[in-house]
Amino acid sequence: MGNLATAKGSPSTIDDAGSEINLGNIGGNFYNMASANATATYTLTGSVDFGNAIILINRATAPVVTGATSILGSAFIANTNMYLQVANNGTRVEYWLEQIAP
Repeated sequence: MGNLATAKGSPSTIDDAGSEINLGNIGGNFYNMASANATATYTLTGSVDFGNAIILINRATAPVVTGATSILGSAFIANTNMYLQVANNGTRVEYWLEQIAP
């Protein structure tokens, strides 16, 4: 896993995740908050213990995060804005989806 000593601690907003999610910020990286990302498969970069990220997504099928374990969250809803949450819990990297509105 990562190195907590080099981790940033303030939240950071990033316009577009593309296909890479950086988990180098324990304060959280917030991606695509103004415009949803439609990427199918994400890869991880810069992972540190307790680093996390939130990506606003909207796509036809559920996304996959390579190198992370999918855990239970909200059920995927096609073509609807949802949050993709990714977190390094110090033992493993996990991801899940969260429904924004009913």
